[in-house]
Amino acid sequence: MDLIRQFFLEAFPNPQRIDCPGEEIIMALAGERLPPDHPACLHVASCSECFAEFTGCILELQKTEDSNTIKPQDPPHRGPNWSEIASAVSEEGLASVALQRLRERIALYRRRGEKQGT
Repeated sequence: MDLIRQFFLEAFPNPQRIDCPGEEIIMALAGERLPPDHPACLHVASCSECFAEFTGCILELQKTEDSNTIKPQDPPHRGPNWSEIASAVSEEGLASVALQRLRERIALYRRRGEKQGT
């Protein structure tokens, strides 16, 4: 799984963030609130920067689920915390979740395309 994670993180560099969806879309994708044929699903699988952000969004969602409450003294969210994303990407379990969600969405997308073609 580590080799696959490294592949997604390095194989598709897009430092200019060309055609990248916004943070809200990536968060919705991580939260499984988008249909399987949404273009962001395939984009995240073909853009290393978005894959890293997607993995970070999953971490953020898991933290939210774990705490279930936001403490009033917590600072407002100001965009992705890249150090948390980097550490999250290095955690095997979280990377596995991100990759599994991508695989499931791509499989759903393919199945939907096969049904439409028949």
